[in-house]
Amino acid sequence: MKMRFYEPAKCWQERFPLGNGRLGVMAGGETDTIVLGLNEDTLWSGGPAADRFEPEEDYLKKARILAEERRYDEATEYLEKQYAGSTNSQIYVPAGDLVIRIGDSGEAYEDYVRELDLSRAVMEASWKKAGKAYRAEAFVSAPAGLFVCRICSEREFSADISVLGGFFTGESCLEDGIWKVFGRCPGRSYLNLYV
Repeated sequence: MKMRFYEPAKCWQERFPLGNGRLGVMAGGETDTIVLGLNEDTLWSGGPAADRFEPEEDYLKKARILAEERRYDEATEYLEKQYAGSTNSQIYVPAGDLVIRIGDSGEAYEDYVRELDLSRAVMEASWKKAGKAYRAEAFVSAPAGLFVCRICSEREFSADISVLGGFFTGESCLEDGIWKVFGRCPGRSYLNLYV
């Protein structure tokens, strides 16, 4: 089964989600500036904590019973009362965006197709510029634990690759053919679960 569109994603909600349970990517299939939203499941504020919030099973059972009886307001009020003052809710944060600017940007594109192959979990986009075909493919490999994006064209092109947003520090290095980018997570969050 495939989902097919005839224009690039215009916003985050129109991008295709790719992932392996640990790595996540939102791919929009853009033609000039490809923006890939990156996530990794251990990227969150705070760190290991002994005072980790653990819900008590009896509280959850009572809330479930209330919800099954369609007494949603009562279930919500009950949980808020039971967990009032808890402060160990850390924030899950996206890593930021990997941005690939293709050197021939600005030229009009035609014959655009973007699809997500649900059976293979692969995003593919194809288009033409100045009569030359381009093709982009992206997926996240579970066995290899990595994200792959390949861009092919019938003509040579240059690409400027950068990262934006999130918590990237701007530090990077090229080591053994691998571009490494560094970032820093935020500190602990002291938000109340229920106020």
